[in-house]
Amino acid sequence: GGVGKTTFTVLAASYLYYLKGYDAAVVDCDYPQHSIMKQKKRDMEVVKTTPVYQNLLVEQAGRLKKKAYPVIGSTPADCMAH
Repeated sequence: GGVGKTTFTVLAASYLYYLKGYDAAVVDCDYPQHSIMKQKKRDMEVVKTTPVYQNLLVEQAGRLKKKAYPVIGSTPADCMAH
């Protein structure tokens, strides 16, 4: 733990999706922590309650012409079954 797997995953997905134009999704199999999903939820709560972040999100979506990529939670076993 603590070597940067979550940070690398989010940075790689963001780079490929926002800068390179690839379709991307993150499947968070870090059961039961689901740290990427929890961080996205915390971020969205801040956006919902802070007008400055709401404006930044609208500006970013307009500039990039993209919504945020999905983050899906799964257990490792369920993920491997699909």
